[in-house]
Amino acid sequence: MKKTILIIFALLCTSAIVMAIIPKIDGKDSRQPVYKVIFDGYPLYDGKTDEPSTGLYQAGEKVVLYFPFIATDTNYYFYLDGKEINSSDYSHERGFVFEFIMPEHDVTFSWTSRNTMVNYVE
Repeated sequence: MKKTILIIFALLCTSAIVMAIIPKIDGKDSRQPVYKVIFDGYPLYDGKTDEPSTGLYQAGEKVVLYFPFIATDTNYYFYLDGKEINSSDYSHERGFVFEFIMPEHDVTFSWTSRNTMVNYVE
């Protein structure tokens, strides 16, 4: 019984020491500030899960977002903090791909679209 209690105590102490040395939340160092990608509209996907992105990143972290809402005959315009940006790639499974490095502040990702279908009337 004493030996079991000592083993449990040793494991608890070890885990407490590890948690103190390497504090992480969702794989991020909790000692570093976290900044948010604010989605002006529907949240985008980060490809890590099938759920929308939480939008939380640390400064200097590579952000990859996917825009899956694609319609035919439509032009899309994308903006990061009000400046127009272009898609870095296209994924047939996930849509337009956007990559950027998270700055040391929150950023706003927004988009507009315009239907470009032409209707010819005779």
